[in-house]
Amino acid sequence: MLGAFEALELLGMNEEELFKIWVPEREMIKIHGQTVKEYRGLFIVNYDIPALLQKNSEATDIFSMILRCCSPYRHIHAFVVEAGRALSEQGILISPLLYSHAFHYSKSPFEQILDGLGYVYGKGERHVDAADLSFFAYLLKNGCSREEILRSVHEPIMRFRAEDGMEREEHLFVATYEHSFAEAYRIYHRRV
Repeated sequence: MLGAFEALELLGMNEEELFKIWVPEREMIKIHGQTVKEYRGLFIVNYDIPALLQKNSEATDIFSMILRCCSPYRHIHAFVVEAGRALSEQGILISPLLYSHAFHYSKSPFEQILDGLGYVYGKGERHVDAADLSFFAYLLKNGCSREEILRSVHEPIMRFRAEDGMEREEHLFVATYEHSFAEAYRIYHRRV
């Protein structure tokens, strides 16, 4: 996996050239709100972001906001849906159902870690240390190792023992979708 900005440098392209690369549909996938395009053996995540950030017109204003709160994930989800509805009523979004095209938010504690590793910077334009991310710190405090957490976030398809004793393969982010830290930790501990 390669971020779009890294792909620009590696491929020696500008933002618009990367944006205009057309590939067969089978070489693109959308996973948890992230678009991945395969090109020249590379899997490029969110290839369109650099070009979107360069476009400057009345219809393409983009802003970014990081919100840190203690609300449960289901409340954050409801907030985003309501914001999508409000933007739709103002004619900014075509449909309130397209809010996922306008907003990205962490939908589970483990996705929070992945998002933090990719998008949260500290002083000096450096990524924050993983241990400074709240759920990462919670897992460390509860006995998980740094390596184990990072491996789980980067290889999130795993097997879990359900309460009925059966094993099921599931994506970690889906298994912990909108769960609290304690609930996500309990689910994580049921992995096999």
